[in-house]
Amino acid sequence: MRFLSVLLVFLFTTQAFAQTDAIIAKEKELTQLDKKRENLLADLEVLKLKRNLADLQRIGLPVMKDSGTTYSHSAFIFNYNESAEQANWVAHIISPEITSGIITRTNDFRVDSLVKTGSADLNDYWMLGYDRGHLAPSADFRWSLKALSESYLYSNMAPQHAELNRERWAEAEDLLRAFVVDNQRPLYVVTGPVLEPGLDSIGPNRVAVPKRFYKVAIDYTQNPPQSIGFVMPNIYCKYPVMYYALPVDSVENLTGIDFFSRLPQDVQAKSESTRTDSVWLVKSARGNVAPLRKDQLPKGAINTLDAKNYEGKTAKVCGKIVATKYSEKSGSTFLNFDQKFPDQLFYISIWKSDLPNFPYEPHRVLLNKNVCVTGKVTLNRGIPTINIKNEKAMEIFEEEE
Repeated sequence: MRFLSVLLVFLFTTQAFAQTDAIIAKEKELTQLDKKRENLLADLEVLKLKRNLADLQRIGLPVMKDSGTTYSHSAFIFNYNESAEQANWVAHIISPEITSGIITRTNDFRVDSLVKTGSADLNDYWMLGYDRGHLAPSADFRWSLKALSESYLYSNMAPQHAELNRERWAEAEDLLRAFVVDNQRPLYVVTGPVLEPGLDSIGPNRVAVPKRFYKVAIDYTQNPPQSIGFVMPNIYCKYPVMYYALPVDSVENLTGIDFFSRLPQDVQAKSESTRTDSVWLVKSARGNVAPLRKDQLPKGAINTLDAKNYEGKTAKVCGKIVATKYSEKSGSTFLNFDQKFPDQLFYISIWKSDLPNFPYEPHRVLLNKNVCVTGKVTLNRGIPTINIKNEKAMEIFEEEE
């Protein structure tokens, strides 16, 4: 019996050791697989970054007469203006990888050693009242730690007022990222300051302070390619982001830069001379439009943004009706100008008792029409509105070209 007990203990011990060895072997195998996966992901990241740079070259880097020196990092290519101590332009790709990217800000601002003449540095911005505004945004690279870190090089910075950098400029960046996420197609983006004579400067290296910034983007996967441009003043921008949208050729005329230089001339002409705002809006916002500019308004009229300044006064407000609602419950009609709920800038209401004064159904007939409405402006939860009683308070008009 004693022998049998010892034998059983030996067998159980041997079996336990064998199982432990098997577990250790599998854990080692998993560790090796994890390591292999890490290496494969690192290789894949490098390949994707190289692909993006190749796409920039294929479509064509920006061309300008008085250019500086062009340099290439892993995720973006830029042309550096030594006299202004910032880039003339920075070109990069926003790729669909941002959909699953989880890398956050690194904030490792540093001198760009690639710039032979020396880039700006911390002393040029420290306590001088300007944000270090990214030209190629760090959030566009949240799928690659290497690329995101490179975005904090001072060669990718320009002095921006916080009111611009953190508001409308950020919204333009968000809009382009949302396009990529929504459509799962890459965008080629070029960003830069509008550098002109007589600009103020800051810091020991005399970094020029631009009065305006531009951004252009092209969806080069489509035929013909779709493009859009933005120009914003380096101040607080009170209008919605699409108010600052322009055809790319308008940005070219302003900056003297030929963007997307390797595209065939006929393709450039077609894609850069027009823009279709709805293409660039996320699906929930499609149909929204920029408020009318002053030169587009009929005489004596105001746009939807200015309506809130006329509280308690009679005004003629013009815009495009982009959304309508007829309430079955109350029998009333609501018409949103320029922006849909919940971002509406201005709306008109027609109560049930007044609907018989209209020879048509306003919520059907007026949708997508440019309309002027005249009446007393009131504020409802901060949103300007006019209540109208008959069709004479409104007129449909053709937008001025």
